[in-house]
Amino acid sequence: MKFESIAAGAAIANRIKPDGNCGVVPPAMIYNAVTNLQGALARSMTTTVNVYAGTPARFCGGPLDNEGIQYGLKVLNSGVIAVEQFLNLNEKIGGLTSSQPCAARMQAI
Repeated sequence: MKFESIAAGAAIANRIKPDGNCGVVPPAMIYNAVTNLQGALARSMTTTVNVYAGTPARFCGGPLDNEGIQYGLKVLNSGVIAVEQFLNLNEKIGGLTSSQPCAARMQAI
């Protein structure tokens, strides 16, 4: 997929954010972690909750998983980075929870 601009790509990325606005639901009715916990979840994965299951907080799971992935293995093996850098990267890479960065790796549900 090729975008004309960074802004165009960012607009598409809005579909994975729980508080992203799909352009159909009025902004006051969209989920917000602080002001509207019962609002509409405007995530593309929420429409597939029957496939990926859900969490008690109404968030749909998903197919994303980065457990067991060794980031930077190719550059480690080619000598571009040191073992310490490789270990540091993989210790701190983290993942996403409800489309927000988090310290833990992601597990597909």
